[in-house]
Amino acid sequence: MRGKVYPENGSVVIVDDQIDEALPLMKVLAKTGISFKYFNGKADELPDMPLDNVRIVFLDIELEGMEGVTEDKTKLSALANVISKIVSEKCRPYIIIAWTQYETLVKDLKNYLQKLPPLRILAIDKSNCKKNESDEFDITEVSKKLDEEIKKAGSFKFFLKWQNISNKSSGKIINEIASIYPFNGKWNDNTNKLLFKLAEAYAGKQVDKDSVWKYAMLSFNSLFLDIIENEIFADTFDVEKNMDLSQQQNLDDKNIVGEINRRLHISIEDNNKPVPGNVYSSIKNICLGKENLIESIFNGDISQFQERESFIQESEIIHLEVSPFCDYAQNKWKRNRILSGVKWPEKYENNLKKADYIYKTPLFRIDNNLYYFVFDIRLLNSIEIEKLNDVTSTVRIRKELLNDIQTKIAVHINRLGITSL
Repeated sequence: MRGKVYPENGSVVIVDDQIDEALPLMKVLAKTGISFKYFNGKADELPDMPLDNVRIVFLDIELEGMEGVTEDKTKLSALANVISKIVSEKCRPYIIIAWTQYETLVKDLKNYLQKLPPLRILAIDKSNCKKNESDEFDITEVSKKLDEEIKKAGSFKFFLKWQNISNKSSGKIINEIASIYPFNGKWNDNTNKLLFKLAEAYAGKQVDKDSVWKYAMLSFNSLFLDIIENEIFADTFDVEKNMDLSQQQNLDDKNIVGEINRRLHISIEDNNKPVPGNVYSSIKNICLGKENLIESIFNGDISQFQERESFIQESEIIHLEVSPFCDYAQNKWKRNRILSGVKWPEKYENNLKKADYIYKTPLFRIDNNLYYFVFDIRLLNSIEIEKLNDVTSTVRIRKELLNDIQTKIAVHINRLGITSL
């Protein structure tokens, strides 16, 4: 059962007001290596903040205070309130396994969870999960029903698999690094020195005591990527019929494409500290001005373009911080390197100039509109560090895309050209 339909990283939650009733389930989960969180449902003992990483909730329908409650609306409202205190609205997807024989009641529970709808709610009679009428819990029946439901939404199993592989990979890194020194009285001091050296290797000799732990952790990233990729290639994934991706049709919906690209390559976040990838909407005394910048990227004579006014109004100037990550990590910045461009509406894609100095990102869906980020590499500039002290970015381009833009800049700068007649 382990790793088949359950997450192994603490994403399982048990909600039961009677810990003695929950204990058999806890034991069998623990025995099979599935970690969990337990709550009794009492308001003062629920998490201070809802949890972002919940995938399966075992929910007792009869919590404390519900004894004798015959009105379903009252019971369902109370259960939904408990779930909302445990599961964050950001947590998608998750499944509820409700201990009840009344499937109608369970179906109605979804109506009370509009802001955090579960992918599935299973109704299972707890009495059917006991071995030979003893207190020993048999999770086989639960796993069977859960697996049947997951087969109806095979992608959920995919996410559980990735989460388990990720958890296993991070554990391998700790095993590798933490075991370099023997586990004796000097282990802590020796390992602290090692972590400091790793931080220096990542950020340079000037790393300070306040940031050493951050940079030591960042030094693990390349190792983590290598381990998790190897684990994925080595793993055998049980493909469900509805998870045969080779049989899926092409994704033609541009809104979905733009949404996926945005989540892969852009982080929507306010940032008042300059970091590589920050996108600013305005920086004083930089760039050509909106109309001139658009004209430098526009294919043809924009003054003759019939939709010129609406196009200029819908477009936005953007400025991307493209300084190398090593300059940021090692605090070697002397000036910020800024590449100016345009947030270009998708419907005007055919009006983009094709040139080796033009960089067009994948399509992004932002504020329910579709855009490309288009940069003119000839407009690479540098500004004083102080110019960004009071400027806040609202978007950050993630590392993979930023690296691609930086590579394009480097290639453009290093092009040799030839002399010929």
